Amino acid sequence: MTERRHRELRPVDPIEAAGPEEEPGLEDAVEGVRELVELIAHSPVTRLELVLGPLRVEIEADAVGESTVDTAPPAAAPPGPSAGPPPDVGNQAKVTAPLPGVLYRRPAPSEEPFVSVGDRVDAGQQVAIVEAMKLMNVVVADCAGTVAEILVEDSAVVEFGQPIMTIERG
Repeated sequence: MTERRHRELRPVDPIEAAGPEEEPGLEDAVEGVRELVELIAHSPVTRLELVLGPLRVEIEADAVGESTVDTAPPAAAPPGPSAGPPPDVGNQAKVTAPLPGVLYRRPAPSEEPFVSVGDRVDAGQQVAIVEAMKLMNVVVADCAGTVAEILVEDSAVVEFGQPIMTIERG
């Protein structure tokens, strides 16, 4: 049985911690969250919740150790991939961005795209990546079929729910 260790953090006055010359800003807060995500990704911690006034940040590692971040209140969180079937237009389904960020159609700049027009895909197959806050989030096809159209260029900024590609079912 593995022993779980908890570390208690004491409140720190952010102005005092920054020093007399500096006041912390939004950039400092974002950088702090990034450091927390990196810390979680390389530690045995599986879940962290941080509340600073109106800001609430949840970081949770899944079974394979990949961390995800949720900075929105639970009521305002966008629906996940299991929220329902993909948007349909006849026999076509749209693959949409699961969150806002930068869309990458290939695993690395020097590698081939995950899929191209005319490729056959299976339900649950990875078709892209969306980078948000330095985390790579997998984008999967919700149905099996053939890639009919790619709607977003590689390295483009996407919004939550924005159509990325069209899949012809079958």
